[in-house]
Amino acid sequence: MYRAKFLTPLFVVAAIIVASSTMHAAPQPRGQCELVIYAEPGMKGLTAPTSEDQPRLADSGWENAIASIEIKAGTWEFFADVNYAGSTMRLSPGSYGKLGVDWSKKIGSFRCISPASAVVPPNAKVLSMTVAPGVATTIARHWAASKECQTQRVTIKITAPPANGTVTTSSERFVVPTSATLGGPQPCAGQSVQGVVVHYQPGPGFSGQDSFRYLRINEDNAADRLNGEIAYTISVR
Repeated sequence: MYRAKFLTPLFVVAAIIVASSTMHAAPQPRGQCELVIYAEPGMKGLTAPTSEDQPRLADSGWENAIASIEIKAGTWEFFADVNYAGSTMRLSPGSYGKLGVDWSKKIGSFRCISPASAVVPPNAKVLSMTVAPGVATTIARHWAASKECQTQRVTIKITAPPANGTVTTSSERFVVPTSATLGGPQPCAGQSVQGVVVHYQPGPGFSGQDSFRYLRINEDNAADRLNGEIAYTISVR
């Protein structure tokens, strides 16, 4: 299991919170566990990143002090008591701004149980793109439609986040182009559809190569030939 850094103790984080907003994370190896915990709901307040299991949050001052969580990589288990005891909550990559009454500021320990995979599946669609430093860039637009050009629901799930930037998605309406990178000629070209747009934002000051993967699923058509994982290599320059 991958291990890299310890939590910043809660009682000293206030002294470095301004400086931490300008710090740049070193490139992380692919296949890892990584999260950020926050003292207030909505990813606000005092914060600390870690890639380490935390059997005793009391040692860093974070016991019963976590109100929101951002899982960057891996699958994590959270426990109500120290030493991985008591009630359990399991979270996969994503942002959890509200933990609910049962878990908000009621966590005593946590651990990573499944690091993000470093291996690109052999059936993944592999693509690449060059983007400018420090600028959010649209990487891909995903949509699906029936033979009658009725919009079908597409979802995107990040399976391996980038090490040196962030990937976000948004639901947007756009016009189907005449041809698509993966789908080829589009029979519904010119039609307006509701789809999902994927955006990549390089980290501050980063230039070089980054990568990420996500799962594209047509929720209305399990036989959609474009269902599956997509791997992007991003050159930031």
